[in-house]
Parts: sequence; structure tokens; C-alpha cells
Amino acid sequence: MTPLPLNHSKLTFGYLLESAHSRLAWLSDTAGLPDKTLKFLLNNRPQAMIIDCSHEPRAQTPRNHNDLNTVRSLNQVIGCPRVILTHISHQF
Repeated sequence: MTPLPLNHSKLTFGYLLESAHSRLAWLSDTAGLPDKTLKFLLNNRPQAMIIDCSHEPRAQTPRNHNDLNTVRSLNQVIGCPRVILTHISHQF
């Protein structure tokens, strides 16, 4: 298990969970990803990613939590084959 710094108003970490045959990224409570975390994930590509998506698509990334546009943009870079949304708002 590797802790990964996230973008949030409070100190928040995601995790890369690894076994001998797979990697899972758990990325909740974040708005985008810090460059350091993104680079780490590019060098250790997960087969699945559970990621915060609290908001509907917006023109700008909201503070503290991803919108759907941000999740899509991040995964275009990371290239994870399975993306699971979490931390979904009741209004979304």
C-alpha cells in the first residue's frame, strides 16, 4: 500500500493497493491530482481506479472534489481500463 497525496483543503491521501498481479488506486476527497501523484500513477498504472466524482460536469473543477469532466481528463492521461466513481453527490 502506497499513500498518495491528494488535492483537498484538509490533508488527504489516496492509496495505490498492489498485489502480485494487480493494482488498484483509491482516490477519494480530491479535486484533480497533484503532479507528484499523477506521475507516480503513470509509472505504476492501476488496472482499476476508484475516484471521487461529487459533481456533474462543470466549466471549472470545483474545490475539494472532482466533477465528471475532471475524472474524464485524468483518466485520459492515466489510461486506467476500469474507473469506478465514488463520493457522488445527492444532486448529481
